[in-house]
Amino acid sequence: MTNPNIQNQNEKLALAQNRLIEELQSSEKRYSDLVAHLNDVVFHLDEKLCWTYLNSAWYKLTGHLVKASLGHDLSEYIQCAHSLFTELLEGNKPELRDNFVLICASGHHRTVEISCRPMKDATGQLSSIIGTLSDITEQLAQQQQIYHMAYHDSLTGLANRRQLIDLLQVFCDNKQAHYAALLYLDLDGFKQINDTHGHNIGDELLLHTASLLKNITDEIGVPTRIGGDEFIVFLPELPDEKLKAKAWLQQLADTIRHQLMQETQLNHINIQASCSIGIMTFKSKDFNTTDLLKHADFAMYRAKHDGRNLVRFYDKRMATQEQRRIWWEQELRIAIEAKEFMVFFQPQVNIVSGKVTKAEALVRWQHPKRGLVMPKEFISNLESIGLLSQLDDQVFDFCCAQLQDWRSMGYADFCLSINVSPRDFQDTAYAGKIAQKLEAHNIPGHAIEIEINEGITLQNIASTIETMHQLRRLGVKIALDDFGSGYSSLSHLRILPITTIKLDSSLIQRLPQDVCDRAIVESIIALSRQLGFDTVAEGVKTEEQLNFLREKGCTNYQGSLYSPAIKSDLFKSFLN
Repeated sequence: MTNPNIQNQNEKLALAQNRLIEELQSSEKRYSDLVAHLNDVVFHLDEKLCWTYLNSAWYKLTGHLVKASLGHDLSEYIQCAHSLFTELLEGNKPELRDNFVLICASGHHRTVEISCRPMKDATGQLSSIIGTLSDITEQLAQQQQIYHMAYHDSLTGLANRRQLIDLLQVFCDNKQAHYAALLYLDLDGFKQINDTHGHNIGDELLLHTASLLKNITDEIGVPTRIGGDEFIVFLPELPDEKLKAKAWLQQLADTIRHQLMQETQLNHINIQASCSIGIMTFKSKDFNTTDLLKHADFAMYRAKHDGRNLVRFYDKRMATQEQRRIWWEQELRIAIEAKEFMVFFQPQVNIVSGKVTKAEALVRWQHPKRGLVMPKEFISNLESIGLLSQLDDQVFDFCCAQLQDWRSMGYADFCLSINVSPRDFQDTAYAGKIAQKLEAHNIPGHAIEIEINEGITLQNIASTIETMHQLRRLGVKIALDDFGSGYSSLSHLRILPITTIKLDSSLIQRLPQDVCDRAIVESIIALSRQLGFDTVAEGVKTEEQLNFLREKGCTNYQGSLYSPAIKSDLFKSFLN
């Protein structure tokens, strides 16, 4: 007969076991449901690295059916080395976290991150692997896009300054001394192309330049746009011999220049560009990135300063020259702001009557330390840094104020001759600006004579003539300065609406002894008289020169024979 107590205990034990089984099944179901709804793939691999468990995310990611994948080797789906997972099973590493390429059912590849660790069996031996698999394809694409934006120029797609500096830093940290180079390219006249044709064409030219550089240098260096119209090509491997390297670089730079000079059509507009190129050669152990970029810039500036569309190699003298250029720029900016420039006036005398009817306004710089500085020392520097237009405005306003003063003294017919820079005169808005200034100062147009260099008339002659006509309609006179100093514009005289021709002082200084200069001056005076132009001889120093000019019919003269250029207060006394 069964003991009632024992039977009761057995029933309780069976009930407890059933409850435990139910709880385990319920827990397993909850775990299974949780894993099944995860976005990441949860997997289990046996000791042969075959799938023994995959949740439903596997199908969503790969397109492979879970049931069809179970029992298959993971290498059928993931490009990886078995050795990485074998090390886990051998206990050589506690876990694995790495990126792999996943082959989808469609044949497309995805990048996945696998994070897994080994599992022990009932005997305590490592016998399987459990882990997760996450799709990071889009994440990597976004990272690559962010990297590309950070290290590439947004317009051209070339490397940018940041990437260039990083590459140079790596190169300079390399103690193996071998030759490399920076090829610094700046487009000539890019601002004028932008102003004339619009920024769309300017952008197209930048894209064209970038494409050209990429085609020529992509396999031998890193073409970079560092800003504006400036490009640098980093060439990390040059011939070991310095002379061979220099010859190779010269040939490369000339190839770039010549291809860029080929006329190209951008948005139905034919553009022919040119560039100035500076080259800096160096060894990795000798320089830092800041100096490299600065020296390459020096060389490029020298190429531009020497006439543009040239190639120049850096040498140590350029640093001194660049320091001097920077000094000039700083000093001239201060001078413009502080209005240190003064206007002197040199009388123009009528040869027949001996009366002073005009004067030329000449600029001098009253430097606080250097004293009086003449124009030949600062005009070209002002022009190169883009400040000459501001000085022209200051001079014109000062001259108008002087004219008001002199006109109030009774000199209503007095005329001031004012020089204008080529850049200002070629601005299509120049005549309109002069009209506004005349109105603001209440000065009649005939009281002003604009002096332009003879060379301006040969640049964009149609635009030049239109500006001249606009000025003449205001009553403003126009003098052709430095005539006979090297240009040959006699054929243009019949179509230019000028009023005066100024004979360059180089033609006057050897009169009357030099036979050639006598013939040239006599011909210019005769031609001017026939065309109805006044003539002014510059730089007259002797009575012999004056007598010759009077004999040949020259209208006016100026020079030290009568008076040098003098300050405005002295000129006022001179008039009285």
